[in-house]
Amino acid sequence: MKKIISAAFILLAIFLCTDQNFARPNSGPKFEFLAENNRLVLDTIYLDWTEEVQFDVEFINKGDQPLVVFNVTGCCGTQITGWTQQPVLPGEKGSISVEFRIPPRPHRISRTVKAQTNDPEGAKTLDIIGVVAEPKEEGTIDLQRRAY
Repeated sequence: MKKIISAAFILLAIFLCTDQNFARPNSGPKFEFLAENNRLVLDTIYLDWTEEVQFDVEFINKGDQPLVVFNVTGCCGTQITGWTQQPVLPGEKGSISVEFRIPPRPHRISRTVKAQTNDPEGAKTLDIIGVVAEPKEEGTIDLQRRAY
C-alpha cells in the first residue's frame, strides 16, 4: 500500500513540475489584423485621384507572449514601407504601412498583404479590395476606407 501511495505522489509531483503548455492550447503570440475577416474594403476611388494610396493597417497581439513580425510582403505593386519592428506585447497593437499606385483606368482593386510572424498558426494575409471609377462630376475626389 505504501508503494502505491508513494508512486501516486511521485506521479503527481512530476505532473505538477512539468511544462503545462499542453493544457493551454492558445498559449503563445497570436497575430490578428484589425480588419474584419482579414479584409479591408476601400470606398470608390475616382480616376481624378492622382496621388498614391497610402495607409496603415493595424494588427493586435491576442496571445499571451510577445509577437514578432519579421517579414511583410505585398502583391502586384503593393509596397510595404514599414511595420512595427519591436516585439508587440500581449494586448498591444502594431501597424503595417502600405502604399500603391492607381492605374488610370476603371478597374477593381484586389491586393494582398502577407505578414510572417512568430505566431504558431503561421503567416496571415489581408485582402484589400475596392473600385476605381470615372469621376461622378468634375473635381470629385472620394477616398475613404473602412474595414469589413
